[in-house]
Amino acid sequence: MLLVGAGLSCALSTTAPDNDAGFNAVKDLKSLAGCYRNRGEGEGVRYLSTVIWPKEQITHEQISAIKVVFEEPRSLRVAALGSKGTIKEGVFVEGTDFYLNSGRIQIQSDTVASFAYPAGNVFIGAGHQSQSLGLDPSGDARMQESATFAGTAFLVIPIAGNVRDAFRFPRSKDLCNER
Repeated sequence: MLLVGAGLSCALSTTAPDNDAGFNAVKDLKSLAGCYRNRGEGEGVRYLSTVIWPKEQITHEQISAIKVVFEEPRSLRVAALGSKGTIKEGVFVEGTDFYLNSGRIQIQSDTVASFAYPAGNVFIGAGHQSQSLGLDPSGDARMQESATFAGTAFLVIPIAGNVRDAFRFPRSKDLCNER
């Protein structure tokens, strides 16, 4: 349907670190093993630990590195390391805690709807958001967050948008004192 005289508001936004090479397909879980810097490279501040433990009450700024160890048959042991040792540790099982999909770990994928709730929200519509984690061609960790939405603002202004942000978490054996 075309609304004559009404404007469509569109929002498109993409951010990524300098020299971003995109995802390289992860062939198996073993290739994810390594040590990664917790603070990402990209626009704004993003910590890898907030992606791994989104609901945990930990001080993500105090985590300097994320250590990933492959455990047979399909698990990853992940440790958050700070200046005084391990801050948080967990084991994540493929098929239960995460899924490897098209060479990436699909962390979160939600469809959301808004019906002017909470009070004061001017948007009515639906959207989809997702987070993917994987490796770039050089072996650094890469995370991408995407959101797509469509609806109306103030009941009369049609709006649609797509936002995609990418972050790189450099791999370094030195961060975990590995040789």
